[in-house]
Amino acid sequence: IVAPSSDRLELPLQVARPTPVGAFDRFGLVVGLVVGADAARGHALRATRRISAQEWWDDVVDGVAVSSSPVDVDPADVPTRFAAGVPAIGGNLAIAEFAAAGGVAPRTLLKLGLAVDVAPIEGAVTARYVELGFVADATFRCAQAFVDAPVALDPTALTLALALRQPSGGVVDCARGLQGNHARDGDDLVLTLPPLAGALAGQSWLALLQGEFAGAAGVTYGTTALVTLPGGACRFRAFPAITAPAPAANVAASGFAVAFTLPAGALHGWIELRSVAGAAPGETLLWQAALPPDATGFTFVALPTGVTSPLRAGVTYELTIAAMIAEGTTPPPRGYRDAFAYLRSIGLVERGVTQVVRTTVQVTAQ
Repeated sequence: IVAPSSDRLELPLQVARPTPVGAFDRFGLVVGLVVGADAARGHALRATRRISAQEWWDDVVDGVAVSSSPVDVDPADVPTRFAAGVPAIGGNLAIAEFAAAGGVAPRTLLKLGLAVDVAPIEGAVTARYVELGFVADATFRCAQAFVDAPVALDPTALTLALALRQPSGGVVDCARGLQGNHARDGDDLVLTLPPLAGALAGQSWLALLQGEFAGAAGVTYGTTALVTLPGGACRFRAFPAITAPAPAANVAASGFAVAFTLPAGALHGWIELRSVAGAAPGETLLWQAALPPDATGFTFVALPTGVTSPLRAGVTYELTIAAMIAEGTTPPPRGYRDAFAYLRSIGLVERGVTQVVRTTVQVTAQ
C-alpha cells in the first residue's frame, strides 16, 4: 500500500482459501417443471445460496464461487424440466430462456423464471415448478453513459451479467454472458430487461457489464461496470495511461519504475505484476500494491537479501494499472485512506466502487 496515511491498517495479505472437503454444499434436491418453456430456444439454470451483491461481484468478476450444488436435470438439455441441488441454508433458482438454441451469440434474454428463498430439506426431494413469467420487454436507460467513453471501448464487446436485488438486500443470480440485451443509443446505454412490476415490484436489477478491448500494439484495456436499475448512474470512464515501460519492453529484474496516469475521479488505483510465462510449472509470481488517486508512478524495488522476490529474470509478466470509480458520488476527502484502513474486511462493492477500468501491457524481466 502506497502512503495510506491512515490511523490503522489491516494486514494486506492474500486470504488463504482452503480446499473444500466435499464437492458440494449441504443441499436438498429441488425438482419440477419449467412452465412456458419453448423447446426451440436456449435455456440456462442458476442455483445458488442466498448471497450479497459483494459475493455476486466476487463470483462474476473474480471467479470466487459462492455456491456449489449438483444439477441432475439441466433445462439447457431438457427445456421443460429441472432437478438441482439448493443449499439447505436456503437459496434461489433462476431459469433463463434465450432467443437462440444453445445460447448462441449474441446471447439475448427473452424470459426469466425465478424461485426465490427456497428452503429445501437436506437430503430430501422438494417439488417446485418454475414459470418463465418475466418477459424481457421493458427498457431501462442510463443517460450519457458513453459521453466520456474512450474510443477503444466497443459496446458490442461488452457482456452482461444480471442479478435481482431484493428489498432485504439479498441478491438472486439470474443470467450471465448476455450480449443482446444492451445497446448504445447515442450517448445513452439502453438495456432491455423484465419490468420491475408485479412480483418484482420494489426490487431492482443489478447489471454488471464487462469487456476487454485491444488498443495500440501490445496494449489491452478492460472495463467492469455495475449499474443499479432503475435510476442508477453509469458513465464509462477513460482507461489508465501507462507511459513507461513500453509494451513488450525488457525491464531489469533488480527493479524498475512504472509511470502512469489514473483517470479523473478515481477513488484509488491498483498496480499488479503477474507472471504469464517463464515461471516454474504451477507457480504464479505476483506483486500488487494499492495506490492513491493522484499517484503517477510506482517502483518495483529489489527486496532485502533472503526475501523471495516475485520479480525474476527470464519471466514475462502482465503489468496492469487499474482505477476504481464510485459512479454518482463525489470522492470523499478521506476516501483512499478510509478504504485501505479496511482493505481485507470491506469489499469493492461495499466500499461504493461501481466501475473498474484497467490497462495492461506485457514486459519481460532481464
